[in-house]
Amino acid sequence: MIRWIETRLVVEKPLTHEKFYPKILAATTQASAPFSISYAEIQVVSNAIGSTSSYISQIKFDDIVRLQVSIKMNPNERTVWQDIFQGRVMDMYGEYGTSNDVTLYCQGHEVEAETALIEETKAYTAPTDAKTVLSYFSKYLTRLTYSSSYADTGIIFPTYDSTAGQTYMSDLFSDMEKVSGEDWHITVVPTYSNKNLSTVYLQWKPFSTVPTTQYKIIEGTSRLINADFSTEGKGVRTAYRVNGDTPSGSPQYTGYAEDAALISQYGKRSAVDTQAWVKSNTLCASIASGILSEEKLLKVSGQVTIIGTPEAAVGDLVYCKIPSISLNGSSIEGNFTVYRVQHILSENEFDTSLDLGKIRKTPYDYLGQVSQTAKICKKNQVK
Repeated sequence: MIRWIETRLVVEKPLTHEKFYPKILAATTQASAPFSISYAEIQVVSNAIGSTSSYISQIKFDDIVRLQVSIKMNPNERTVWQDIFQGRVMDMYGEYGTSNDVTLYCQGHEVEAETALIEETKAYTAPTDAKTVLSYFSKYLTRLTYSSSYADTGIIFPTYDSTAGQTYMSDLFSDMEKVSGEDWHITVVPTYSNKNLSTVYLQWKPFSTVPTTQYKIIEGTSRLINADFSTEGKGVRTAYRVNGDTPSGSPQYTGYAEDAALISQYGKRSAVDTQAWVKSNTLCASIASGILSEEKLLKVSGQVTIIGTPEAAVGDLVYCKIPSISLNGSSIEGNFTVYRVQHILSENEFDTSLDLGKIRKTPYDYLGQVSQTAKICKKNQVK
């Protein structure tokens, strides 16, 4: 199958909305669940002679970026641009040598949640829908907008507490997903007016339970390039404990969940997690139950590479059939949830990598874990 691939990087100035279009040499994007910051690493040509619209020297920190592709089955078809990454420029890297290229390190619009600090102490002592909690605390976000049209109901916090100056909005996002058993996902939806970034909405909804009709992964078709699958029993847990805050003069908050039937089958396989900003036993127990619902399952997971598919999104339910791979007594066939989407662009190629069933760790994940650990240590020192 022959496809004609075009790429475009649109860089928008936040105040003037002036646009620049540097030429792309290569790019990699990544979006994942549970909640994490999406990113793009984009290699572009340095200043193109005779074309001020592609001057990389005009691009600065915090500029708005849209990485787009157009796929045609016939070169005479109309060009239709599809976004595969939207966010802002964070870092830039240039090197003098055989080629004077510049690499842009960009993060998705949701990155604001990592620095948006909740600046009040508030307690929800009765069961409250996560949508309600999100609606209230969204006032601490200056670039992300809450709208009830983009948030679903159905996930309940038994209690929820914030302490002024100790909890980030990203912590709330993570807690919402944990209480859901990580079957729901929070992300953002950028909207545009006259091709200028207008409003970036928060989106909170469950993973799809209906297989997508936009693409399938089937052995022998031109879409599938390669695949590997595995089952990992070492991560199975039959009991889970979550510890929370330790109030002055009182025992540490804690909550526990276990599956008696699986304990009788596999034995007691325990895990413990500490969330220092959780301030009730009931919320600890709710989070423990949500995490256990995922951790107790022996999962078949895979990573597949397919031809570039801009439509692929985290939370998709995609049909997969690969008879050549047989694990845990059966071949790979069924519907899998997409937990990570990576797009890889080069001069003549556009591929998409999907993590199905669970995340396959990359160096970027471990860098993120170090950052999160440092942030937690800092919060634990503030009492």
